[in-house]
Amino acid sequence: MKIKNIPITILVLFLLSLFPSVSLADTATGAPTSLITADVLDLQTPEIPSLIAKIKEAKELLTPIKANYQLKPVYKGKKVVGYSLGLRDLFVAILDPTTGAITITGAMQNGKTFTFPDKNFDIKLVRFNGVNSRFQVNSPKGGQVIALKYLITPVESGSKSSIEGALYEALYTPYTPFLDQPEVIAYGSKYLDNLIADVSQHLHSYPSVSISGKTILEAINPSLIKALVLAEHTDSGELLKTTDPAGVINRVKVLFATNEGDTYRYSGSSAGALGISQFISSTYLGLVKRHPNANLINDFKLGMADHITSIKATYILLDDYIQSVQVRASAGFIPGQSFDYGVAAYNAGVVRIARAINSFGSNWNSDPETLLSVKQGDVSSLAATVEALRQKTLATKNSTEKTAFQKELAAMRITLADSKKELTNIESATLKDETRGYLQKIYNVISTINAEDQNKKSGLSLGN
Repeated sequence: MKIKNIPITILVLFLLSLFPSVSLADTATGAPTSLITADVLDLQTPEIPSLIAKIKEAKELLTPIKANYQLKPVYKGKKVVGYSLGLRDLFVAILDPTTGAITITGAMQNGKTFTFPDKNFDIKLVRFNGVNSRFQVNSPKGGQVIALKYLITPVESGSKSSIEGALYEALYTPYTPFLDQPEVIAYGSKYLDNLIADVSQHLHSYPSVSISGKTILEAINPSLIKALVLAEHTDSGELLKTTDPAGVINRVKVLFATNEGDTYRYSGSSAGALGISQFISSTYLGLVKRHPNANLINDFKLGMADHITSIKATYILLDDYIQSVQVRASAGFIPGQSFDYGVAAYNAGVVRIARAINSFGSNWNSDPETLLSVKQGDVSSLAATVEALRQKTLATKNSTEKTAFQKELAAMRITLADSKKELTNIESATLKDETRGYLQKIYNVISTINAEDQNKKSGLSLGN
């Protein structure tokens, strides 16, 4: 429904008045050479924490509320040539932790700016990130945003039909430190465990292409899939620098706890990667084509929005990558590092990983800075020698000396060309800092998971 000459706030008041159960207020993320696997995941039904129950209640209250928007005409002279998306509604559900009361309040969004008109509320944007934007409630004191209704706007200008056809409402719980509670973290972890266990049941007899005669579950430990998903949504720089990696990883678990099947449903990278597995369209659709028996959803966006399909695709893609690396780097392939090769290819592609293995063997993922520095020094030295010989050749008047210099110069140029080729080969086989950081991030996640599991088995809490 488009807004015509009616302020959004008036419509908000009217719409909210239709739901007497809702309180009214108009305001509103040297590497080890191999991975240590964690235990195989099991399928359990977790108890719903009271805070999660409140979040579900808040989303139920938000569901029937209509988020409205304005379309502003774009003129060329006096003629309307298109439209742009103007103000739109945002609704947030605020929990009073002391009483358990939930209040729904509305705001007007204009780009990355949110205006909460009701002066009884003081709510500020802390960080804009679409549906995962973080808000701080200054008044009422102690209030916490536990859910929001947000208008997804992938198309903000063009014809009316193109803008309106692309708009859709999303219910989401953005991360806030308030949600970072042990029972919520445990619920999110168990959601992911159960998801992977469910997918494992789907794939229990699916054959691996990387290990002949084995199933894909025998080739890839389910717990490593969990580590990959958690790592995919943590910031490499933060995770590698922090003294509390569990705290960084727990933010992802909180989002899984509070959003379950909708977690990362609306997330996308600048490269077009979507969902919890962060596939791009060509990678996913190629996987669908190669594996018709996997029963993957044919549509890229729908597939990435579905957690079962996303995890299933992650299993199969990693298995494909491991097999492709093995074919291209058979001599240096170490079976015990197959998962490492697969996730590295997930980030950098199969060809570069195979080159790294062929060039550096077991040191394929090490920092090659020293080797590159030496080879670059060789190239620079040879280049200087070639230039000096060239100058001598030009300067000499003696034909015999000139001939000798020319032969020496020709031989030295061949040596320089060979050295440059070696340098190029090393550079093309070297893992980029991004990939080595990505690997280290996954190693850190696995180490953290293993430490947590060990603490659980020892009867220790993470704080001990």
